[in-house]
Amino acid sequence: MSVYEAFARLVKEKGRKLKTIKSLIGTKTIYKFFDLIISIDNEPFSPEDLIVAIDDEKGTIFLSCNIVRGLAWVSGDPQLLMDSFFICPAISHLVILNLYKKYLIKAYIQ
Repeated sequence: MSVYEAFARLVKEKGRKLKTIKSLIGTKTIYKFFDLIISIDNEPFSPEDLIVAIDDEKGTIFLSCNIVRGLAWVSGDPQLLMDSFFICPAISHLVILNLYKKYLIKAYIQ
């Protein structure tokens, strides 16, 4: 199981489902999980696509690499596009891993 799958499972088990949204590219479910609002893709192409976005009270703290790639295409910025394929996956993995570690104990203590 990937860290994305483990974190998504934790959020689904311990978070509060807020709503489900249908879009052109599938269905997303929004959860409240402690101080986070997390969007989970119900029909991901790969485990890395499970977590779509994460917001906290200060703003957006995570966007999936697919969203970053889409923004890069729209912006026309070649460096951002290249980074979205090479740097984004590594950073994405570290962010989700750190969030998973931070909230795993909290989720089972309460």
